[in-house]
Amino acid sequence: MLQRQPESAVVPHLTQPPPFQPPNWAFPVAWSIIYPTLALTSALTIGDLGDDDAGQDHPAERLAYTGILGANLVANAAWPWVFHHRRALATATAVSGVMTLSATALVRRTAKVNGLRGAALSIYPAWGVLATAINSWITRKRS
Repeated sequence: MLQRQPESAVVPHLTQPPPFQPPNWAFPVAWSIIYPTLALTSALTIGDLGDDDAGQDHPAERLAYTGILGANLVANAAWPWVFHHRRALATATAVSGVMTLSATALVRRTAKVNGLRGAALSIYPAWGVLATAINSWITRKRS
């Protein structure tokens, strides 16, 4: 569940990290909060879309939600490979942007079903904005 601080042949060549980059310890802490929050809020929201308090099923909303969740998880899983293995920095920035946009859509849809869950999940796109900014800064410095 812990995701380590990005350290690859890409990052150490920078003379200094972005001035807005959090300390190294913040990365595993953030992801250790985001992943279980995403899992719990998504599971509960998908369950609620399957059968709400009135006994109503919402298949179209459930399908849209799971589609966005799937796209988000693919982007989330692809980013480390694209950034560290392929060293495709511009592509990694785009992948991070997709992850952030899909996380924002998940927050919006989650909050529509349950406001407290949406608020809890809002850490994810907030972290995604920061991650995308860091990735963009590294891309510009390495170009």
